[in-house]
Amino acid sequence: MSIVRIYADEAYCNKRTFRIITLIWGSPGYVEQLESAIAAVVQNNRTVLGPNFKEFHAHKLTRKNWATLSPVYEAVLAELFERMHFRQVGLQTVILSEDRFKGNAGWLTDAVRKKLEDRTSDLGQQFQSFGEGDLPAVYYRVNQLFPIFRYREFLAAPGDHLEYFPDSTGKVLNYVNTNFPMSGTLPFSLPLNYLEIIRMFGDAYLKSFGVMVKELGLGKWPTSIQHLVKFQPTDSASSYLIQLCDIVSNFIFSFIRYCCGLPDAKYQLKSAVLKKYIQMEEVEPAIKASFSIEGTDVICTAPDLWVNINPLALE
Repeated sequence: MSIVRIYADEAYCNKRTFRIITLIWGSPGYVEQLESAIAAVVQNNRTVLGPNFKEFHAHKLTRKNWATLSPVYEAVLAELFERMHFRQVGLQTVILSEDRFKGNAGWLTDAVRKKLEDRTSDLGQQFQSFGEGDLPAVYYRVNQLFPIFRYREFLAAPGDHLEYFPDSTGKVLNYVNTNFPMSGTLPFSLPLNYLEIIRMFGDAYLKSFGVMVKELGLGKWPTSIQHLVKFQPTDSASSYLIQLCDIVSNFIFSFIRYCCGLPDAKYQLKSAVLKKYIQMEEVEPAIKASFSIEGTDVICTAPDLWVNINPLALE
C-alpha cells in the first residue's frame, strides 16, 4: 500500500464547449520535493516576477512579456518533466467536450444518487442513517471527484491510499471549517465536517464502484479499488502543484488555438515549449478535426471529443 497525492485543475473555453482537466500525482515525498523545487525557482526569480507575485497564472504570459517571464515558466515545467523522466511524479491531461463531460460526470452523479437513495444497495447501506435532505450535499460533489473515479488506475495501484487536492474557489471553500448537521445516528460523533463527509462518501463509492461497472458492462471505467483518505479542495494560490497543473492546461489550450490558426504569437510560443516535453503530434489530428475558430477564440465542434494526453504513454 502506498500513499498517492493528486493535484487537479480544470480549464474551460469561454463558451463552455470543452474543458481541459490536468492531474499531477506522486508519493508525498516526491510531490513535496517538486513543490520545494518550484518554490526555489520563485525565490531565485523574485526580481523578474516582481514584488507583488502571488502565484503563476499562465494566461498572463503573453508575447509582450515572453522574453522576461517565459524562462521562469520553462524552469517550472522543467522541474516537472525531469521528475517525470525518472518516474517520480505523473501527469495526465484530458481534453473533452462539455457534452462528454456532462454525459459521464452527469451519469456518474445520477448513478451515485440512485445508489444512495436505495437503502438496500452497498453504498446506500453505508450511508443509510443520512436523511434524504442530506444526500444532495454528498452526490453533487461527484463532479469534483470525477477525475479520480475515471483515472485512478493511471494514478495508483489497487489498495493505494489517495489524497486528493482539486483546485477550488468559491462556495466549497466556505465549508472547509464547517460541520454538517447530519441526520440519524452513526457510529461516530456528530456533526461531521463537510469535507470529511465527502471523503467518506468518495471512499465508500470507490469501493463499490467496481461492482457497478461490472454489472453495467462499462468496460472503459476502472474496477480496481483504492481508498480516498483525504479530500481537500484547495485555493491554487496556496499550491504550486495546482498552479503547475494550470500552466500545463494553459499551454495545451494554446496548442489547440495554434493548431486552429489563431494568429497570436503567444500560442505558437507556448506550443513550441510544450512540444519539447510531449509528443503533441500524436493528438494533433484529433484536435484539428474537433475544433474551429468562432470569433476570436476556438470552440469544440465534436460532441464526442475525449483526448487523453499521458506523456509517459506517448514515449
